[in-house]
Amino acid sequence: MVFKEGQRWISEMEPELGLGVIQRVDHRRVTIEFPAAACTRQYATESARLHRVSFGEGDRIQTKDGQQFVVVSVQETDGLIAYDVGEQSIPEALLCPSMSFHGPLEKLLAGLVDTSRTFDLRYQTLCHQHALKKLSVQGFLGGRVDLIPHQMYIAHEIASRVNPRVLLSDEVGLGKTIEACLVLHRLLITDRINRVLIAVPESLKHQWFVELLRKFNLLFRLMDADFCDSIIETEPDANPFLKDSLCLCSHEFLIKYPRYGKQACDAGWDMAVVDEAHHLTAGSPIYDLFSALSQKTGGLMLLTATPEQMGKESHFSRLQLLDPHRYFDYNQFLEQANNYFAIAKIADKIIDQDVLTERDQAILRQVVPDVELSADQSDALLRALIDRHGPGRVIFRNKRHVMPGFPKRQAHLAPLDATEDGDSYVLELADDLENNNSVEPDYEKDVRILWLVRFLKFHKSDKMLLICKSTQKAKAIEKALRYHVNIAMTLFYEELTLIQRDKNAAWFAQPDGAQLLISSEIGSEGRNFQFAHHLILFDLPFDPELLEQRIGRLDRIGQKQDVQIHVPYVVGSPQEKLVRWYHEGMNAFETNVSGCYDIYVRMRETLLSVLRGTGDVETLIRETRNLLVTIQQELEQGRDRLLEMASFRKDKAEEIVQSIASLDIDTQVEQYATRLFDHFGIQIEELHSRTYQYRFDCLSHAAFPIPVLREEGLLATFDRNQAVHLEDVEFLTWDHPMLTGAMELMLGLNQGNAALVQWKKASSSGLLLDALFVLECVAPPGLQADRFLPPTPVRIVMNHAFEDVTEEIPFQSIRRHCYDLTQSAMLENPQMKILLSQLIAESQAAVEPQKEALIRSALQESEHTLSEEYNRLQALKKVNPDVREEEIILIREQKEALQQVIEKARLRLDSVRLIILSEA
Repeated sequence: MVFKEGQRWISEMEPELGLGVIQRVDHRRVTIEFPAAACTRQYATESARLHRVSFGEGDRIQTKDGQQFVVVSVQETDGLIAYDVGEQSIPEALLCPSMSFHGPLEKLLAGLVDTSRTFDLRYQTLCHQHALKKLSVQGFLGGRVDLIPHQMYIAHEIASRVNPRVLLSDEVGLGKTIEACLVLHRLLITDRINRVLIAVPESLKHQWFVELLRKFNLLFRLMDADFCDSIIETEPDANPFLKDSLCLCSHEFLIKYPRYGKQACDAGWDMAVVDEAHHLTAGSPIYDLFSALSQKTGGLMLLTATPEQMGKESHFSRLQLLDPHRYFDYNQFLEQANNYFAIAKIADKIIDQDVLTERDQAILRQVVPDVELSADQSDALLRALIDRHGPGRVIFRNKRHVMPGFPKRQAHLAPLDATEDGDSYVLELADDLENNNSVEPDYEKDVRILWLVRFLKFHKSDKMLLICKSTQKAKAIEKALRYHVNIAMTLFYEELTLIQRDKNAAWFAQPDGAQLLISSEIGSEGRNFQFAHHLILFDLPFDPELLEQRIGRLDRIGQKQDVQIHVPYVVGSPQEKLVRWYHEGMNAFETNVSGCYDIYVRMRETLLSVLRGTGDVETLIRETRNLLVTIQQELEQGRDRLLEMASFRKDKAEEIVQSIASLDIDTQVEQYATRLFDHFGIQIEELHSRTYQYRFDCLSHAAFPIPVLREEGLLATFDRNQAVHLEDVEFLTWDHPMLTGAMELMLGLNQGNAALVQWKKASSSGLLLDALFVLECVAPPGLQADRFLPPTPVRIVMNHAFEDVTEEIPFQSIRRHCYDLTQSAMLENPQMKILLSQLIAESQAAVEPQKEALIRSALQESEHTLSEEYNRLQALKKVNPDVREEEIILIREQKEALQQVIEKARLRLDSVRLIILSEA
């Protein structure tokens, strides 16, 4: 290459920099300024990947002042080019620096070609992207979760709705958080929503943050006073909630800081999620805030395991947040609820195949007049009732006793005699009650520690999870144990960084890792430790729901062994009374107690008086037992079998799970990801089956989407089972942001959109043009046009005689027979541009029938899908007032808008590969 100051060159590695001008040349280096990108680069003269910019006769050029001309002739003097455009000559120094060769034909003619392998990778990326957008389970693949049928069913049902507004009220342990995250993930992945606000109790904020990040790769901004104050300090009029599209905050924060609470309401959200929604009682500040927010938010999900915990009127007020037009009168709500129970009782008879009375049949004719009331139509009748039963449209509730997969729980109480003054246990209780954490524990001689030492020695091969109330206790327990015994143990508490907690939890999860994990109360939230089955409760919380959360770290769907719960306590201490209340009053260690929070609220003062020594423990236990029986009877009498069926349809759930499972075992994603990541310079080491170590030291592009906190490297697997049980291993699927981001980067950089190859020993000499077109329609994200017409690659191969030879030249054959060319004198022939332009025009005309067929198919599919849903909602509206008029209107408007954008879909030339055939 001969370099001269003033010449125009373009970087083959960074064509997006535009036209560069040589500033300085010496015997080893050339310095080039890129005015359009406002940067300067130095290159080695012997090995620089640079391309000389030169245009030929008939080319269109643009000057710095924006004028465009057609080149008539070209003159070169002393290495510098001037373009004759008719009445004037334009030196190359005056060319517009932002001119580029990004178009496939322009890049090809300029000799800025990529390898044929890169062209193939681009085509595969287009095909995979198209297939992914057609998947009915897109967005459900990437969650680091077990495929639990009822969770997948609920998520699919909710995500299929327009602006879903629902109450998720599965019982404790059934995974409401996972269900909500699955819904959010699908809606975000499919671009149906963009801005999300999640509001949770302060104690659950970390759990949600971890769940979203670790299991779904969703990084939410934690909104608190420090962050908001820092924004206001620099921008007094700013709304901090507009700084990020994904925000997570606590209920307490929004109430404590009214200004920020109002800004949260005003920020505009596509979806809002409220956890522990049973605390939203009408008239309270938190209820009023979310009432204002719900009126400005399209989608809304409320989560609570106890929807009627605070009474029916509070339950009604929360339903008002979801649909104030439907739930506007409490008395009418009660009357309709009675009707729902009447229908549910009829459903019970149908399920049990009992005889229906004339009154039953009369009610059914009113509710489902279009379904035959006969024994052989019982399945259709039940499906129709589920579809048209009011609460089933708004409320989803599954119960543990009807769900398979839960382990048994076995309580092992360990009464211990105190070896020192019992006052220390009274002080410990008092400190726990006041949440002071002011007592610095010293457990070196504590009988619970001595018991624990013996227990650990007896169970050397078992993993143990120990949970206690505070960080101080966790540290003191670890210190005392190290004095007595030498075992592998680790800590898990609030003061550790998220990364350190992850590392400690990962070490605990490893088969040869820590035997014991000692955790503060933070370990009760969000973590999955079901690979262990021994839980040690060093102390006990006062709230039975928090106790259930602790046990829930092991007692989860999918736990393979019975959960062993060990409760050491000192005889005669206040802790003994608390143990007895839980075990004898509620059997809370061995069963999940329905209505436990209600019991706690009613018995709290009596419990505290007993613990402080002023009440009778026997009376406490007796009254708790009686209250438990009463509450469970009330719950059973109010059981709505039809609502349970609406919350879980086994056949549909199994279909969804099977679709995901089949993609999990398909190695296509693994093979493609390996090729794509290798293209961007990622170092890949296969550790064992489907598990890899990725390193980013040699990345070829700075914009590659490295996952958060993984800049030093990434350990990842394509195996769901491995990912679920090993939290330090990333789970790679078609939904993973590193893969989807790399696919977008590949296409966005226009890499592989021009290639030049030679096919030796062909049957004849000549040319082939391998052209890739993409049929795409531009539409607002909310329309989800991709469901019916995602960007669709259309390939055609045409020879120099303008004959379509696509069938004779399959994609794989080019890879087998061709090798890359970096340049060809043929491209410098002025007639080549004319020929290639004609070939592209003829190719586009040849694929026009495919385009029309794809558009017709997409129109038919959208018409069928949306008309079916529109007609269904219209029919439901007549018998089910829970169907919102807004849903019907949105479906109609969406149908009309989709037809318009699909009809306007156009073909775009994406990439070209010129194949030179030679018989030699």
